[in-house]
Amino acid sequence: MTQAEIAERIEALEGADVSYEVWEDDLLVASSTCPKDALHYHAVYSQDAAVTLKKAITVRTRWEPSQEAHNG
Repeated sequence: MTQAEIAERIEALEGADVSYEVWEDDLLVASSTCPKDALHYHAVYSQDAAVTLKKAITVRTRWEPSQEAHNG
């Protein structure tokens, strides 16, 4: 995937609650919530080794115990 393709995919996701991670093999080497920073990190780390840029989505939910649990 080219840098332009990566940038295009990241721009399409702007506004979503995501972070961008740069991975070298099984090691997380950089992370950012800013797409431009993520591309910069990808460019820097890819000079030394093959790296992968991944999108990480965090979903937060609110758990409320059911009324039955309180009455149990």
